[in-house]
Amino acid sequence: HQDANEEAAILGAMRTLTHGLLDDAELNSLLEDCAERLAQHGAEARLQAVGNRICADRVDRETGFTLAAAIALADNEVAIEESALLVSIAEWYGISSQRRLEILGQFDNSS
Repeated sequence: HQDANEEAAILGAMRTLTHGLLDDAELNSLLEDCAERLAQHGAEARLQAVGNRICADRVDRETGFTLAAAIALADNEVAIEESALLVSIAEWYGISSQRRLEILGQFDNSS
């Protein structure tokens, strides 16, 4: 379940990843496709699949993790499940616990 802030963060992340080349209808269609894949395969499998596609580039992996953290933090609350998922994403993407905490710390400093 996501609230309006998390949904806005997801759409913002998608705009960033697509360099603003997709309009809102295309983004919403892409989001619906992602939701269908998520329902079919589960979050863990989908996140690992994304990690496998971006694993060659450290910056891409960190960007993916940072966007996931931004979405989790969009409602100013991180549920236990979200926190555990962020730890898993960092592990799947090869991000050390120290670097994970540095990235998350950037959000504390930005408020």
